[in-house]
Amino acid sequence: VTELFFFECLIYFVTGILIFFVVEELNRQTTKLLKSMINLAALLTLFVARYFDILMFDSGSNSWFWVLTYFVFLVSQIDGQIFTQKFKKLRIIGDLSYSVFLWHIPIQIFIKVVLHDSEIRDSYANSNLFFCFYLLLTYTVGYISHKFFEQPAQRFLRFKFMRPSRIG
Repeated sequence: VTELFFFECLIYFVTGILIFFVVEELNRQTTKLLKSMINLAALLTLFVARYFDILMFDSGSNSWFWVLTYFVFLVSQIDGQIFTQKFKKLRIIGDLSYSVFLWHIPIQIFIKVVLHDSEIRDSYANSNLFFCFYLLLTYTVGYISHKFFEQPAQRFLRFKFMRPSRIG
């Protein structure tokens, strides 16, 4: 089971890398019209595959993988476009993603230990309200970590190692 989970995560990771290189190549060599046509063709392919039951959204299929792959592909092409300036404040979600990734497991473990020690029923932990609390807590801790640790560390490292070198 662990090996299967590892390979599934590896597939997601490699897919993300491939999407990055495909989008970079498209942005370098393709017109907006051709990119729009490629997106439309990919979306049409998903709809046709769903219509003919090639993509089935049951628990044993990989259909969500293909839909999410297309979504990541689409969003990665939108990045940097003119209208993304309107959504500049939402960039914080992306900026916090690494901090949230680092903190989500320790927070889950801490919550699990507290729930176990205080003998609170699992039904509370399985509620939608508790999930919202967990997300709020994780993003709050991620924000604090990002603001007071990551950003100062980035500034320090940029100043220390990215200064223009002085020649003779």
